[in-house]
Amino acid sequence: MESCKTILLVDDNADAREVNVLCLQSAGFRIVEASHGDQALARLAEGIPDAIITDLRMPTMNGLELARRLRSNAAYLDIPVGLLTGSPPHHPDDISFFNEILIKPSGFDDLLAMAARLAGHGIVHR
Repeated sequence: MESCKTILLVDDNADAREVNVLCLQSAGFRIVEASHGDQALARLAEGIPDAIITDLRMPTMNGLELARRLRSNAAYLDIPVGLLTGSPPHHPDDISFFNEILIKPSGFDDLLAMAARLAGHGIVHR
């Protein structure tokens, strides 16, 4: 990787988040962590990441609501958002909030490929 790209990783499962953090860090990504959508929005006040990868089902604020809020705020509109989940949304309007969806279980190579694609651009493609 030519420069250290930052990924905001959002997942309420601490064990899964830790494994994914180690995987992404080993590939050279800088990781900022959040355990739910509200915390992710607070992290954005500290700096804008190159991409966000979020789980769907989380307490406080789930990944879909997080993506909706990001897409409704001009300051965050261009941040690519990937969904890493075992149960993806089915409604086309919900799917459209995400640049990519990766279904669990998935391999680390798939996660790294998604992260690289997301962090490699900043324009939302719908």
